Amino acid sequence: MRIRIIVIVGIGIIGLAACGSAKSSSAADTTTTHPAVASDPPTTASAAPVATPVTTPTLASPTTDPATTPTTAAATQGSVKTITLWCGSGIVYAETSLSAWENGSGYNTIDAIKRTTAYIESAQQVQANPYAVYAVQLCGEVLSADGNRPPEDPSAWASAMSDFLQAATILHSAPGASTVSTARPYLNSGTTELDAFLAAVGISQSI
Repeated sequence: MRIRIIVIVGIGIIGLAACGSAKSSSAADTTTTHPAVASDPPTTASAAPVATPVTTPTLASPTTDPATTPTTAAATQGSVKTITLWCGSGIVYAETSLSAWENGSGYNTIDAIKRTTAYIESAQQVQANPYAVYAVQLCGEVLSADGNRPPEDPSAWASAMSDFLQAATILHSAPGASTVSTARPYLNSGTTELDAFLAAVGISQSI
């Protein structure tokens, strides 16, 4: 009887030992960690977005804008000289040499004045055109002559043009055959002075 009890107790002790071993193994299994699943979101907190500084562009002042302000000041232009007679106005300019003046407007002006003064003395021409027409025509030629005086001996040229203008003014104020006698001395004087000018500067011209 005592032997049976001992055997039973021994069996019980062995059973308890086996059960304790099984529990120990099971407890070890429950502490095993699972690998992280790829789809799980990270636990690290996301960094706050960095604010981008806003820069305000500097606008150029209208007075310093290179697109609209010249780098150098415009050259100051000289005042334009003009001449005005009763028949009109014109711009005064000058040639750099006598040959340039003669080949420019000089020759044509001389030729025109000589022809007009000759027409005034021609009865046939006066019948075709009244004195008033020639008066305006002669004044216009003097205007052109005074606007472009020759670079040499300009005083002689100006004196001749003054006489022609006086004759044109007389014919313009009272056009008629009787007025020609009053204007003729100025026509003759102007012609003489013009011929003297041509001889002095060495220009030969005849109509």
